[in-house]
Amino acid sequence: MSSEVVAELTAASASGRPLRLLPVDSDQNWGVASTQLVQALMDGRALAIVALDRNAAHLAEQLALKSFVPVVALSGDKTLTSTNVPWIFRMPAETPPAAALRLVETAARRSGPNPEQLRDVLASGAEISGVAFLPTGEPRDR
Repeated sequence: MSSEVVAELTAASASGRPLRLLPVDSDQNWGVASTQLVQALMDGRALAIVALDRNAAHLAEQLALKSFVPVVALSGDKTLTSTNVPWIFRMPAETPPAAALRLVETAARRSGPNPEQLRDVLASGAEISGVAFLPTGEPRDR
């Protein structure tokens, strides 16, 4: 875990909204990865999924639709948002994971600990941590 991610987790805890990361390696066998992600979603009461690459984003996309947990995907793959699934929010692949975590934490301060309300905040078009999303889930150009 990078020092930037640790700093974001520390800041979230200090603000009274502790976050916990449950990493799932998307490069392993699909069945193993999907089982681990389902367990993290259901047993860990996930608020959101931060997918760090294309493979992780496509795995998360399939499960998020069933669990109604928003996905913040760090990927250049625009097919993630081409079907206008209201739970998928794409950020450029070069976005640092700490920035995606900050986005989720800031949105959670506005929404409370509810994935559906978090999705509504992300989909609102309002700027959150320097990012605003179009209705398609694509980041709005500044």
